[in-house]
Amino acid sequence: MIFIFNILVIGLVALIAYWWSNEGAFSSLMHLVCVIVAGAVAIAVWEPFFFNLMFVEGSFGGLMPGLTLLLTFIITLLITRAALDKIAPEGAFLQEGMDAVVGGAFGACSGVITIGMLVVGVGFIHQPWDAFGYTGWGRSSTGPVAAGMVAKPASGLWFPVDTLTMDFYEMASVSTLRPGGGDRPLALANPDLDRLASLVRDTVREENGRMGATVINPEHVTVGSSQRVEAQDRGDFLLVTLKVGKKSFDFKGGLVLSSSQVRLIGMNGKSVQTYHPSAWGEPQGKPPAPLVFRVFDADDRFATNPKGHNEADLRLVFAVPSNFNPEFIQIRSTRFPLGGVTEATDIDALLASAGGVQGAAEDILFGGDISAHVSSGAQAARFDRKIKPSTEKVDQHGGIFDEESRRLVQIDADFKPNKPGENPRGKLAIKGYHVDEGAAIVRVACHPGTVTDIFTAARKLRVPMQSPIQLLDVNNNHWNPIGYELVQPNRLLMMVRDGDLTTLQDLPHRPRSGSDDRFYLIFEVPVGTQVAEVRLGEDLLGTISGVAGERYLR
Repeated sequence: MIFIFNILVIGLVALIAYWWSNEGAFSSLMHLVCVIVAGAVAIAVWEPFFFNLMFVEGSFGGLMPGLTLLLTFIITLLITRAALDKIAPEGAFLQEGMDAVVGGAFGACSGVITIGMLVVGVGFIHQPWDAFGYTGWGRSSTGPVAAGMVAKPASGLWFPVDTLTMDFYEMASVSTLRPGGGDRPLALANPDLDRLASLVRDTVREENGRMGATVINPEHVTVGSSQRVEAQDRGDFLLVTLKVGKKSFDFKGGLVLSSSQVRLIGMNGKSVQTYHPSAWGEPQGKPPAPLVFRVFDADDRFATNPKGHNEADLRLVFAVPSNFNPEFIQIRSTRFPLGGVTEATDIDALLASAGGVQGAAEDILFGGDISAHVSSGAQAARFDRKIKPSTEKVDQHGGIFDEESRRLVQIDADFKPNKPGENPRGKLAIKGYHVDEGAAIVRVACHPGTVTDIFTAARKLRVPMQSPIQLLDVNNNHWNPIGYELVQPNRLLMMVRDGDLTTLQDLPHRPRSGSDDRFYLIFEVPVGTQVAEVRLGEDLLGTISGVAGERYLR
């Protein structure tokens, strides 16, 4: 589908260029002027027009942001075209060949802006994130989900007409044109609209096809105080209080807000920057209940409100540079001005929530004996009973297993729980991991609450994401993981033998903060190896006393 969509975009631009090459340079130039003016007017009036006049509640409201932008653009284009046709009914022509070339060039520019506005406008319409196979920008999907980070996935446009269009208007907004937000040009008030058009759609998606809201009524949102705290050499953390009324909840009576749907807009020196939240906090119980912070550290982590509450009372945490001066917070498509920023009152909780180096919530001391969290031999081959993979499920995910031993060779899969009575047995059961002759599996638990929690260690010890994960023996031989297991209450995510998982950055999933998720790293080492320790970069996570291949340590 993304292939067809890309061909369609390029084909439409080419068709518009061809049309205007036949009409001549003068007509093509006049049309380009109309297109530029129409785009500038649409961007300038879209935000205030939509939220002040066109905003409606309910599911239909999700269609209005995109429709408002598109209709404003189309109506303005028709009016300016009609006016120019009346003012200049006669054309002017260059030499025949030159007329076609120049006309085609102007037509191509008109095509880029027209199709770019179309892509952005359609992007703001409530629909699945991967509409037509195109996802655009969203939460990081490669490597561990980086808190507060968004990235452009692989399914982008070959010819990024949306980005080219918005880059043009941002440049024009600080020079001759000024489409943007009120007294601020577009580049300073609402940058990267092409990204925002897909970021707002990267939200909760249920199996029945229902997805979270992409707009929010500003009348039901209160942006409160902002607090800031220095985080040594990691810049600052900024905490913003946000309250959302019940009438702007998504479904099931609650708010479901993804990290991609919220961003800070401000100046970092002389450049405009946007930052997404890395964590959120909410009161546990009735006021004055303590705040509990959670990190946006997985693609199914959303800022929500406790059930039964008529108002979502959230604290959003942003990791920002020390010289960043925030001016707006944008929630879905709606911008709110930020007031003054004061010093944070709950520094320990704030730093701990955003992965800070002070006041971390976990009191784990790394470097001790981790033997209790390591297994080998038959003990390392056990899967969760409720989500135990079968040969049929492995086949469905394109995995490979040795048919004689019924052991996994290679897999990259997301297994769902087995239904009652469907736990695989006999020839349908996967018995564990396939290893080369003379080798054994060593399985290390690395989830929160264990001494080998590599993700907490990386935060507390300030270990770079590029640091290698290694299992060492008494002779300092080392091995990287060949796979991992992430066990959640309703799923089992696995990757085995898809190349060495050398560093933290190579792990596409991680246990969710504040959850009961379990995470295991899988190593393959020679039988009889006296394993000694696990290291993350230069830092020792823990020591082991045991022999690979023996049933020990549990």
